[in-house]
Amino acid sequence: MLFDGAQAVRYLPGMPIRPDTTARPISGFLGIAALLLATTVFAERPADTPDVRLVAVEIDVRLRPELRTLEQDVRLELEGRGAAWVDLRLHPGLVVERCDSESGTVDHRQAGEQVRVVFDRPLDGARTIRLRITGHPRDGADDRITPDWVGLDPDLDWYPRVGDALHTGVVRVRVDEGWTVGGPGEGRREPDGRWVFRPGRPVRELAVVAAPGMGVATGEVVKTPLRVVAPGAPDRVAELEAVFSDPIAWFSGALAPYPFDGMTVALVPGLPERIEGSGFVAVPDVDRPRTRPDAASMLAGQWHGQWIGADGAWIRALAAWHADAYARDRNLEPPTDIARARERYFRLDAARDVALEDATRSTSDAVVRGKGASATEMIRSSIGPRRFLRVLDGLVALAPGRVTFSDLRALVRSESGPGGVRALEDWFGKAGVPRLRVTLRVMDAAGGGYRADVRIEQLSGDYAIPVDVVLLGPGVERRETISIAETTTDLVYLVDFEPRRIEIDPLGRLFARPAEIVVP
Repeated sequence: MLFDGAQAVRYLPGMPIRPDTTARPISGFLGIAALLLATTVFAERPADTPDVRLVAVEIDVRLRPELRTLEQDVRLELEGRGAAWVDLRLHPGLVVERCDSESGTVDHRQAGEQVRVVFDRPLDGARTIRLRITGHPRDGADDRITPDWVGLDPDLDWYPRVGDALHTGVVRVRVDEGWTVGGPGEGRREPDGRWVFRPGRPVRELAVVAAPGMGVATGEVVKTPLRVVAPGAPDRVAELEAVFSDPIAWFSGALAPYPFDGMTVALVPGLPERIEGSGFVAVPDVDRPRTRPDAASMLAGQWHGQWIGADGAWIRALAAWHADAYARDRNLEPPTDIARARERYFRLDAARDVALEDATRSTSDAVVRGKGASATEMIRSSIGPRRFLRVLDGLVALAPGRVTFSDLRALVRSESGPGGVRALEDWFGKAGVPRLRVTLRVMDAAGGGYRADVRIEQLSGDYAIPVDVVLLGPGVERRETISIAETTTDLVYLVDFEPRRIEIDPLGRLFARPAEIVVP
């Protein structure tokens, strides 16, 4: 769309101009310049990304579960310096039907997940653009708006996204009678039937769920408002307060006070997976948190990812580790979802495995949270708990800004030197995990006793890792921890008993595939 003040014309290259009923064509030098810019600016992406930041977003969305579609009007308040254009991320199943500005002229062009908005003059300071969007958002082949439930995840890009800076947000949702909506911040239902959510603090990502037969109730955990959206919501409050209170206190002490104006927990029947936004987590009702570690798993992302922003999915690996660390600190079983993700990781098709550094929003949860939690623990073990805590402190000091993987690498280097960077590259820079083959050969020693020759081969890369080695004889053993860093490591042991068996990592401290043991 090209705009001249409040007037609009629709233009598609190679087609005649079809004015709206209230529109008039752009004329003069500005119109020609805007038209040339609109038809040429997408031919080649400039090398430099424009300096544009989202300040505020206002969404008015109409959900149509029976049609599996939505219609929404979105206002984006932007700030920039010398930016001629800005790229928005939007689900490819959604279409921008109209785009205009409260001041000046803009044009837009949509291709796949990218919507480019072009300004008639460089953006210097603040400016608001408005978009009319309709369509059918899906996650692969799965609908996210259904006749039984709605789950709009930020990763779905169900509304136009501009970077990931903290910003203010307002969400208004219209849906069928009898449906209840969960969203960011404290929600209320207006007399016209719309649900309105206006978070009291800046947010990074906005999520919305809805379903019939749910209610809303409130509670409190450690002076933080708890909002429950679920079937039989009033009966769920005490249950959720019991499992959330200790984890929210633990994370607040370990990182920083809870960063949002409240925690909304939605338990949605039929929802296929967890949805997370700022101050908001929704899970399938059957997967509601029953233990404190399960609640910790839902909470960890509020600090790692929602408050401490990052340039990739690796931040979710850190969140999974922190939930796991809470369970260990409290001497409890690990969070259920992380334990399941770990198990799935070892059954994962190798083609779906990627380095955590390169993980994206579409990377399997088995990799990001399953491997990620354990890979982070391996880094902590390698550089030491105190140094690792100082790395976390460095990440917190960068919040609420955007943290890059380069920032993480620099923090690890400053605290632990090249050895720490090696551990980071081993566990976050490579796909897969260690796989060892161990060969034991036993012979009589020249001076009496026995000689045990042990060869440890790394079959999936040269990790720098500690390995527990145990030689076992009749009623006796020799145990020690060694460090290996090469593809092949040869060891010689002189012992006064006959080694009949060797075990590697018997306590399971190394996140690796089971070792292959060879005893000729």
